[in-house]
Amino acid sequence: MNYLEMVNEVLVRMREDEIASVTDSNNDAQQKLVCKFVQDAVAFVMGSHSWNSQRKVWTVPLLEGKSLYTLPTSGQGAAVYTVRYSGTEELLNEANARYLSTKRDTTGKPGLYATAWTSKNDLTVQLYPTPDERYQPADSVTASEYGIAEYALSEYNGVSESKDSDEVVVYGFSQSARVSADNDDITLPSMPVLYYALAYASRERGELGGQSTGELFALAASYMSDSISWDINNSSLEYIWCAV
Repeated sequence: MNYLEMVNEVLVRMREDEIASVTDSNNDAQQKLVCKFVQDAVAFVMGSHSWNSQRKVWTVPLLEGKSLYTLPTSGQGAAVYTVRYSGTEELLNEANARYLSTKRDTTGKPGLYATAWTSKNDLTVQLYPTPDERYQPADSVTASEYGIAEYALSEYNGVSESKDSDEVVVYGFSQSARVSADNDDITLPSMPVLYYALAYASRERGELGGQSTGELFALAASYMSDSISWDINNSSLEYIWCAV
């Protein structure tokens, strides 16, 4: 479901007229408010769980002398769970950023990574040791040519696998940017988004369709719980915790 469709689903349940576009200047005050409530509901639902639909893959070419690599479009919120060399099964081990700060600066083939840095809100991965002369010199590559690419997990097909150890592949979660255009896809379960938006609208207006605001928030929370349960079913092994 896209942004416009979700807004109209909410408006219908409020007994309000549907709109042709979320950016139409002729939308009335209530319709404009609903657009905002849907944005708020999407942001709330997205931040409530690491949804499988938000899994991302970044391919990162290694550059000589460059230890920090910023992951594009991760500024809404991101988390990394695996870093490996492209074309192989060789993994980089996760390290504590405080631990890396105690290490003497050295060069070589990176074997550790940490993710405690940000650049303009985007997540930055630190590699250790710093890539050495076996990799492409950083000063010969402009920022626009760094080639760090982002894919949805379902879109990644190992395009750069042949580069082997000249590139690392970063797996993680990244929250989507705020919906704003009619055709922006809402890649989240629709029912919790719909009912949180309805609950926000009810709180502002009073009641909707004979349901109180409290009832709508309770329904939204129930839909959220069910959706998280179904999402976890598809990655259940990631939620088994062991004492160490």
